[in-house]
Amino acid sequence: MFDKHNLERKRVLSEKQETSFSPLLTQKIGGKKTMARECAVCLKRRASGNNVSHSNRKTRRSFGVNLKKVNVELDGVEKKEYLCTRCMRTANKD
Repeated sequence: MFDKHNLERKRVLSEKQETSFSPLLTQKIGGKKTMARECAVCLKRRASGNNVSHSNRKTRRSFGVNLKKVNVELDGVEKKEYLCTRCMRTANKD
């Protein structure tokens, strides 16, 4: 569940960053093609769970991520990437 790559990414996110995510995006996009409907920074994607009724019956459901397609400048080239609203909020904090 917790692999070294994601722990490193979270450590980088927790440090003080500039308002642009270009180093993180370079690390993610440069290595491999990104998966659709996944945050390019924190790798958040759809999760699954159960709907539980009053009688305690369980049916499967999925929890979507609040992703927005935004323009990101990466090495002087503008690209459209999916970012979750939490990462967008962190980028706009400064």
